[in-house]
Amino acid sequence: MKRLIALVIKLAIVGGIGYAAYSTNPAPAKHKEAIDRKMASLEDQDILAQTDRIMYGDQEITSEESPLTYHTYYVFSKVTGPDGEMASYGFFNKVFVTKSEL
Repeated sequence: MKRLIALVIKLAIVGGIGYAAYSTNPAPAKHKEAIDRKMASLEDQDILAQTDRIMYGDQEITSEESPLTYHTYYVFSKVTGPDGEMASYGFFNKVFVTKSEL
């Protein structure tokens, strides 16, 4: 009987963690926001990118033109570039940008 109770408690804990991961999976907008922040910080450090922005202006990429693809795996998600390289991943409502040469 004690083993059964211990098993039920362990399954409840694993199920609770799984439900928390599922319910806090980051949305595509959150990935885009994190990638945009990373790109902005990289452009602020890059003198040539600042010069290009001054000369040619900012050109926004619409979601229809975006080369990034969102993939959801229910407990975590990732965004890949056009070559299939991972640009960011997220879980528990946090997004981490992995590709620094965005």
